Amino acid sequence: MERTRGMMRKAGRAVAVLLPLAIGAAVLVWAAKEQAPLALREPEETATSVRVQPIEPVDFRPAVSAFGTVEPLSIWRAVAEVAGSVEYFDPELRAGRLVDRSSLIIRLDQTDHRLAEARSLAEIEAIEARLEELEIRARNLDALLEIQRRTLALAAIEYECQRVLLEREAVSEIAVDAAEEALQQRRTRVQELDNERRLVPAQRRLEQAERAAARARLAEARRNIERTPVTMPFDGRIADGLIVSWPPFPWTSICRRMIEDGWFRDAAAREERRG
Repeated sequence: MERTRGMMRKAGRAVAVLLPLAIGAAVLVWAAKEQAPLALREPEETATSVRVQPIEPVDFRPAVSAFGTVEPLSIWRAVAEVAGSVEYFDPELRAGRLVDRSSLIIRLDQTDHRLAEARSLAEIEAIEARLEELEIRARNLDALLEIQRRTLALAAIEYECQRVLLEREAVSEIAVDAAEEALQQRRTRVQELDNERRLVPAQRRLEQAERAAARARLAEARRNIERTPVTMPFDGRIADGLIVSWPPFPWTSICRRMIEDGWFRDAAAREERRG
């Protein structure tokens, strides 16, 4: 009996605990079914008051005002390298104008330099012809000298024969003298040809030196032709005006024109960069 009562007390306590839990769960399920679905709301923008100022496009030139010493980054002074009259001069070349790099500014007359080039070419051709003639002459002298040496040997033999015959009184002294004279003439001719042949190398060196000088004059003439056009070495600005006249005028009248780089820097800023 006591055991049965204990079991009943335990069952009663379990029912007392589980029954409220079951009732609470049933109430939650019923409330979830009866509750209406939540409606989603769109986020609303927050309006901010602003002031609007319309801007119209306008043309303007930026300018900077400052105090200090400024210098161009690059300066080019045109110096006369060749002589000649000006054949072409840029009419727009004036103070303040911006000039692009490699732009043709001035072109000098090339006539005198072209003539100098033609003269140098003619001199070189003449020297080449003389050198060729000298080589032919050297070969002819060699052949002629060989012939004269053989003739000299024969004249020497003839002279010895005449002397032997004179000792035997077979010929007169006149014949011996004639043979000796012929021998001396052959010796003189051989000596002349030999001297002339020895001069050929010296004459060749002289012609070669003259050819080198003519080639140097040709190179100078062509270099002067290349110097006749004057072009801008960089993008720059004309610093001062050109006081010149037209038609053609000597190049020396414009040999001191300054062309500056188009950008300037404050001298103090440049010293700061150096520091």
